[in-house]
Amino acid sequence: MDDAAHAHRLIDALDEDNERLIEARLPSDPQAVHLRNLEEHLNSARSDTALTHMHAVEGQARAHAVWWADAASQAVLALDGYAPDYRLLATDPATILREEQLELLSGPEDAERAQLRATGGWTASLNGAGAILDSARAASLGLRLIHAPQGQNTTVEPDWTLKARYHVLWGRMWREHNLPLLPEPDLLACRLQGALDEDQLQAVRTAMDTWSQMAQSIQQLPELTQRDLHGIGTPEERHAVGEQLEKAQEDRLQSTEVLAAYARALTEAWKTAVGVSAHKH
Repeated sequence: MDDAAHAHRLIDALDEDNERLIEARLPSDPQAVHLRNLEEHLNSARSDTALTHMHAVEGQARAHAVWWADAASQAVLALDGYAPDYRLLATDPATILREEQLELLSGPEDAERAQLRATGGWTASLNGAGAILDSARAASLGLRLIHAPQGQNTTVEPDWTLKARYHVLWGRMWREHNLPLLPEPDLLACRLQGALDEDQLQAVRTAMDTWSQMAQSIQQLPELTQRDLHGIGTPEERHAVGEQLEKAQEDRLQSTEVLAAYARALTEAWKTAVGVSAHKH
């Protein structure tokens, strides 16, 4: 997270340099103009490089926060019972699950996935003129089509990639909003009840509720964007939509940091709960 913040500061500094160079042009002195144009070009190249680096760092920070939040929540769920290793490792970018482990992964679109597998990957075409082998639909459900020689049936199998595992576990939440589908705060709080004191539990609840509210806000982005674009409703309603849209966009920008805070709070709570359990035994 610190690397991402540093990258943002570097971009801001380079942008300020660009503005300074533009404002400092002296049209009456051609040589000065030429030198400043050269400096602007070099600064622009630095900005492009820094921007590429910033996007890469942000992507890495996001991937880490997503994995950490999922791992921490699953660890808390496992406090009062056995948790299979394959689920704890399912969102780890460094882990490749075996085929039998992939088959055990479950999520909100299990029924759709089972139906597509039952039909061998065939779905009704959009124009109603028969059925098609829908590889895109399969990929969105964490599956892949294995094309057989002519005359034999196509098979549908779980895809082993990390992206596919996210599709299985989180469904539309990941596909449409790039958000992990995390357990309900009440369920996690129930697992921690008795292991944390009141202040500790309240701190964890605050982190979980903050993330839940932010996730709900981000999910409204597509609808709010369309309503704002088409100017739907009265002037008062359009103003309210504009404010909601602005907040949802800001939530999107802050989501990695809030997700990391969620993961950090659950991790500390889990450590405390494990320590209390070990002391009892």
